[in-house]
Amino acid sequence: MPEAATDAANLISSQVGAEVANIVELYHNLRLVDIKKESPKHFNENYIVQTYMNLAQDMRVLVLALANQAHNIETAHALPQVKRLETAEKTLYLYAPIGKMLGISDFTKTLENEAFKILNPAEYLKIKTVIEEKTPQIKAFFEQAVSVVGQLLEESGVKAQVSYRIKHIYSTYRKAERYKDKGDEVGED
Repeated sequence: MPEAATDAANLISSQVGAEVANIVELYHNLRLVDIKKESPKHFNENYIVQTYMNLAQDMRVLVLALANQAHNIETAHALPQVKRLETAEKTLYLYAPIGKMLGISDFTKTLENEAFKILNPAEYLKIKTVIEEKTPQIKAFFEQAVSVVGQLLEESGVKAQVSYRIKHIYSTYRKAERYKDKGDEVGED
């Protein structure tokens, strides 16, 4: 380890503890691994994601990596176009799937939507506009449905919590793409 890195590790360790210093070191080592999707035709997303997760050694390192990537993708508009597109693509093929595997939906939603905004801005804006227009109606419908279903379950002696979600922009896009070839209408899954 170079002297500057050793000094930084010692400083972190003395300021916030050895455990945090270890997480920072693992994160630094993980960032040195350059995972790229060279051939989309022969790309196995699960293999790459699992490899990256195994390299992390500690789940907290992955959370740190996701937080960093969320910041990177939210500020990617300031990067040159080639780097901006690279960042968005890597976000979709590596970081968003990690967020899904970890069950961190807020990170995943941010990562997917921001990357999609960079990669396909026209489609992003179109879907965003439709979602914003329809959200009040959708919320009203589901709030009423949640109330009715909750009441029916309670009357039947079933203890349950009923909730709903509205798909985010990239999720809506993916679903529309799946149904496009089939000619089916896109609904909520």
